Amino acid sequence: MDLLLDFETFSSVPITGQQSVGAYRYTRDPQFKPLCLYYKEFDPATWQVGPTLGWTFLHNEVPDLSGYDYYWAFNVGFDLNVHLATQIFNMPIDINKWKEVQVVLSKFSLPQNLEDAANVLNTPIKKQADGKLIISRCCKPQSKEPTMEDYNKLFLYCEQDVDATLEVLKACPSMKIPEIEWFLWRETFKMNQRGLPIDFPAVEKIKERVDAYKEVICESLPEMTNGIVTKPTQTKRIKDYLVSKGIKISDCTADTLEAEIEKDDKNPGYLPYDCRQLIEARQAGGASSVAKFDKLLKMRVPGEDLNHDFIRYGATNTLRWAGAGFQVHSLPKKSVKDPEELIERFMSLGHIDNPMQSAKALCRSVIKAPPGQKIYQGDFSSIEYVLLIWITDMTDKLALFKEGKSAYIDMAANLFNKKYEEIDKYAIDNLEYFLGKQVILGCGYQMGAPKFQATCAKYGADIPLEQAKFAVNTYRRVYKPIKQLWKKVHDCCVAAIQNYTHAYKAYKCEFQVLPDKRGTRWLTITLPSNTKLFYHSPSIKKGKYGWEVRHLGLVNYKWTRRYLTPGRITENIVQKLARELMAHSIVQVAKDEIFQLLMTVHDELVALGPAGNSERITHERLLDLMVGNLPPWAKTIPLRAGGFYGPRYKKD
Repeated sequence: MDLLLDFETFSSVPITGQQSVGAYRYTRDPQFKPLCLYYKEFDPATWQVGPTLGWTFLHNEVPDLSGYDYYWAFNVGFDLNVHLATQIFNMPIDINKWKEVQVVLSKFSLPQNLEDAANVLNTPIKKQADGKLIISRCCKPQSKEPTMEDYNKLFLYCEQDVDATLEVLKACPSMKIPEIEWFLWRETFKMNQRGLPIDFPAVEKIKERVDAYKEVICESLPEMTNGIVTKPTQTKRIKDYLVSKGIKISDCTADTLEAEIEKDDKNPGYLPYDCRQLIEARQAGGASSVAKFDKLLKMRVPGEDLNHDFIRYGATNTLRWAGAGFQVHSLPKKSVKDPEELIERFMSLGHIDNPMQSAKALCRSVIKAPPGQKIYQGDFSSIEYVLLIWITDMTDKLALFKEGKSAYIDMAANLFNKKYEEIDKYAIDNLEYFLGKQVILGCGYQMGAPKFQATCAKYGADIPLEQAKFAVNTYRRVYKPIKQLWKKVHDCCVAAIQNYTHAYKAYKCEFQVLPDKRGTRWLTITLPSNTKLFYHSPSIKKGKYGWEVRHLGLVNYKWTRRYLTPGRITENIVQKLARELMAHSIVQVAKDEIFQLLMTVHDELVALGPAGNSERITHERLLDLMVGNLPPWAKTIPLRAGGFYGPRYKKD
């Protein structure tokens, strides 16, 4: 028999929303305490279930919960941390004895919160509607003490959560999760528990300097703009002022303003001095420059130099990892050649021209290896491009990559009718190489000319629409097999939906619509790795350009019907394969005795390893673990990995 359980707890720090400090910090708060625990035993093979039982802080006797095969929770990252922090319940602390409901949901791209999952799966028991009010009264600091009636409502809420969670688990298409996925989930849990080593003295000094800079620059706004802008929150006035100075922007979002800063960095003088200052004041007022440092300090456990709860398993329909908390997956792109020298200037109050921009460049560098260790990073080289040309059998481009030549330079040569050798990657203001790179990075998933033009503008390159059209059309001519791939995979999806249960094969993949145990239909795409993509309730209808494929799925955390375009099908296939290669690497590195996994970020794998005279050899060992022993299905992929090793994390 297995046991399903759920805790409700009190702590003085938040666990939900943007202010969440993560489960580790939350459960280590001095005021943290468990308020109740409800649980139910069940047999996942026969669905024989026992009664829902409970313990509350009003009880003196703690139940004996030992002896079960597995311990399930909707979010083990929270509930196991509660158990680890209290150690009053007779349950195992070994992660190998635990399983998570969210892992099952993620396999099928179902919502990973209990309320939405219960609604989507239409279970007979739902999450209690007024739960947030009950949690607010009992589980967060309040000026008024909760009454016994409040606590009784909390206990009933927790009991219903257990019942609702079991119904969600029972309603899932399947509970069969490959052992490798449980292994990957456990390694993700271990990474979060282990934590990122952080240089907190540097974090504190950087934040202190930037806060002072923010105060000065914001106070100067009225004088700088002749009274037009008085606060950094006045986005309409800021936009109007910038437009009046000839700066063409459509809004004042972080991405738009950052693009203008990048243009000015590449072409000094592009922005008038007052406009540059105004944009930086807006960025400072929005706290975007120091939000990462604020988050690190809020999530810090007193006495530790670690950041926990920074990564999520299975966050997308391809099961790729995503960031949480400190958000390592969305760190600023800015970097600095010598982080030690810049950090020393922050620490010693030395001169820094622009503390805010310098702080952005150091967001990665505050991740610092402990004494006696170094950070070792491996990064798959152009992995999505390689998988695209591999799955379409583009032998000429595969040969080019095997020779060590650049796909960006090759594309630039095609765009500008030049020889490969005539493209200078390092030329100042090199539009040729820039466009070649952006075409390869963006056009593989059916990007059109208007979006390509906007993408270039985002990186500080304003190109005419006609040039964008030419670039896109050139890509589709040079990479004609990829254009054919878009059509073929879309046609296979349409055919599979039209011909229920019949399988269609194309490009090493199989497309089929199958029912689950409740009769819900799923479009499945089986990949060369023998893993699957799942699309809930697929349908087709005639559109302007032919058949349109749609399915139910998440868009901005909302369950809705969404389009499955040829480009998105291709992107999902390629990114799922890239994820499987990263998963294979994680398994290899996790089992190696030299390394300690830190994190995976997009196509990077980062680990701690020994410092000393053999660092180059140690790094080569990491790269070999990533690409030296590929799974059988991937043996013909010309995979390469590069990277760095050193005392601090950086953008390679």
